Amino acid sequence: PVDCRGGGIMFHVADLKESWNESGWSTYRLGLIADGSWGLGCMYNMYCRVPSGYGDMRGDGERTLAEGKGLKIDSQNGNRIRIDVRGTHIQVWVDGTKIADVQDEKMHDSIGGKTLDHGGVGFDWVHDSMGWIRNFSVKRL
Repeated sequence: PVDCRGGGIMFHVADLKESWNESGWSTYRLGLIADGSWGLGCMYNMYCRVPSGYGDMRGDGERTLAEGKGLKIDSQNGNRIRIDVRGTHIQVWVDGTKIADVQDEKMHDSIGGKTLDHGGVGFDWVHDSMGWIRNFSVKRL
């Protein structure tokens, strides 16, 4: 179903494992679902507590910073997504419309030995979905 198709853009990735079944997903994540819903949050040492496959993600902590509905996800031509992080201030735009503007004062807190005030970038697609990335760039603000 449409609500099971989507993906995410991860940033300030402190740790990320190749397998869902290995503890370590520690990152901020903008999640987008094909039905137009979205969420911005962070997670610490997440993993699936099953020996193989996917199910019941758990970890040392997670926080939702913002969420909403109504995005027009364009599966043919794609969407333009911009994420700005300046200190603890996070802003997100989709196709030129600002959808999130949050201050995360807990960005420097350590949970399960992970701190999300630095790190890389990553992408994920939910379940059987595939995704493409075109014209990706990162620049220091």
